[in-house]
Amino acid sequence: MGNERGHFDAGRMPPSSPTLDEMLREDAESRMFGRLSRISERIHQDREREAEEPLDPEIIERLERLCAADDAPIEFRSLARRVREGRLTWKQYWDDPRAAGDDPRLIAAVVRDLAEDPPIGDEARP
Repeated sequence: MGNERGHFDAGRMPPSSPTLDEMLREDAESRMFGRLSRISERIHQDREREAEEPLDPEIIERLERLCAADDAPIEFRSLARRVREGRLTWKQYWDDPRAAGDDPRLIAAVVRDLAEDPPIGDEARP
């Protein structure tokens, strides 16, 4: 409430303090961003761990079977050919089909296939 010289200025309003609503909103935003940051870090760690794990042989078998089917789309057949030629691995495709330049429809087909016909002994998996 003082002026440049440190004197009292009656015409000047004191700085306003934040309202309770403003403080609560700021606290909620701060906590939310903190949680989002922790979730993002967890996702990053999970992706790194998954990248190190080999692809389940059951998934590989289904990828190959679906690509070899008589009615398989040309995109599936092309993908299988690139895997056979060593230009791509099933793991690379499974981890990030769009980065591999492919359509993720094959992953959806494998997931449907697994849902319709789960592997024997699947209930014993943790």
